[in-house]
Amino acid sequence: MEYRFELNKSISDSDLSGWRDLCRGHDDAFMDPEFIAANESALANDCRFWTLLVRDPQDRPAMAACLTSLSVDAAVLSGDFAHRCVARIRRLWPGYFKFRVLLVGLPVSAGQSSVAFAQWADRSLAVQAAERAVRQVARESRACAVVWKEFDESEVASLADLTRMGYLRADSLPMNQLEVAFRSFEEYCSSLRSKLRYDIRRSQRKLQRAGFHIRRLDGSEGADQWYSDTVHRLHEAVVLRSSTQLQMLPAEFFRELARRVGKQAVFYFAHKGERTAGVACALQGRHAYELLFTGFDDEANRRADLFFNLVYARLDEAMRSGAKRIHLGQNADTFKARLGATQRRRWIFARGCGILKPLLHVFGGLVFRPIGLAPPRQVLREATPASVGSP
Repeated sequence: MEYRFELNKSISDSDLSGWRDLCRGHDDAFMDPEFIAANESALANDCRFWTLLVRDPQDRPAMAACLTSLSVDAAVLSGDFAHRCVARIRRLWPGYFKFRVLLVGLPVSAGQSSVAFAQWADRSLAVQAAERAVRQVARESRACAVVWKEFDESEVASLADLTRMGYLRADSLPMNQLEVAFRSFEEYCSSLRSKLRYDIRRSQRKLQRAGFHIRRLDGSEGADQWYSDTVHRLHEAVVLRSSTQLQMLPAEFFRELARRVGKQAVFYFAHKGERTAGVACALQGRHAYELLFTGFDDEANRRADLFFNLVYARLDEAMRSGAKRIHLGQNADTFKARLGATQRRRWIFARGCGILKPLLHVFGGLVFRPIGLAPPRQVLREATPASVGSP
């Protein structure tokens, strides 16, 4: 018997008991209903959302997924040559190479997937049922393309059937990841090679000399009230400088994240008196600690190394929390490699709709270029099997 699917336009309309039971065994804060609800509430003006549950013949939840319809920049993952060509054309045609896309995922891009399977599920049958739902939603939303995003090595094998359904598998930006072997950032620093330890101490001294302090607030402590529109402009400035942005998140998303996720949503504000010049946030999962977004004033960053110090503050909390892994994000690769992070591959599956279907297969190799991994660095004084930076 076939697996069947059920679609809802909000996580609040879904079978929350079945959703939580299915996702409970997954190391994934991004599938928490409150995180999904924060997306739905804050991004409703730009996106349409669906939640998908796939059930087996015994009516048990076998697979869960989030779907989002939005406009995206298809040049984000293109090679340098294609990226330069698109940039030139956009001087005359700003909307060039931007399409209405259906994501099997959420618009908040932190290198995570929004798909979960029950351990016992027949994943091939579950994916077939999910794809029937995806095709229905793609037609209704008039999507030009469908993208399943973003999957690590342990997940991508479960989705192999998608290539037989007409999808192109392509590299996404790799995730910078630390395996946690220390109980605090101070303990970690004590194990580093002297040059890196000196650089970290120098950045920390710059923060102190410049008179800045980092205040930590989680969602239960009023972080939403500290996250003002003025603070959000620090984040916007960083996103606008990035070559890999998918979408500019509004300030209300971060406030909703704080209100709904509570203690698991942690914010750091670098301030000097009443002035906040840097902000960062993180999400605490069961076993993984997710560094999300950062914003800072350029001048203050040059004087106080705000970006570095906001990373250090989050690493300290992650290590003290007992997290097994720290996901540092998909940018600032050189800096994160110097901290001992290793890069882990991420993949997407993309399929064109209508006229884009043949075009994507013909020109997909130009749009989605292979992305190499940076070699890991040995940053500790002594290599150990559990050391930071080990694969």
